[in-house]
Amino acid sequence: MLRFLMAQPVCSAVLVGSVVIAARVPGNGLTARDLIALALAATGVVGAAIIDAQLVRFKADVRNRGGILRSGLWSWSRHPNYFFEWLAWLALPVLAAGVSGYALGWITLAAPVGMYWVLMYATGVPLLEDHMLRSRAEAYRAYRQETNAFFPFPSRKVKPT
Repeated sequence: MLRFLMAQPVCSAVLVGSVVIAARVPGNGLTARDLIALALAATGVVGAAIIDAQLVRFKADVRNRGGILRSGLWSWSRHPNYFFEWLAWLALPVLAAGVSGYALGWITLAAPVGMYWVLMYATGVPLLEDHMLRSRAEAYRAYRQETNAFFPFPSRKVKPT
């Protein structure tokens, strides 16, 4: 528990530090870099809203109780919510590429790299996958075989042996 609680301020410092560095970009109007960063952040926010709406609709139907959402963006990723959150963090290094002091901008890569690690290996995916395997066993095992955990990609149907 202590290790988990001590990791939170470290992760927060990396994320906040990345935001501070990206905010230091000199303001001379919108650049192509700014628009790319905005597109990444907007895609992250809009994508998260879409998958949240898909999940709400799925859970509202009583016939889906105990089932697994395998349509829409959920057919492309088992954790699209985590992917879209990560995508928004990816906007920071794009923005920070304009910070004077080349190395300073590179430091902001720690935000998406750190967020990916936390989501995939520390908290998000491992805890949720364990829960889903306990509660939905075989159906979730099949979903895992056919659907990427994080990065969206078309479902791969597994041929029965």
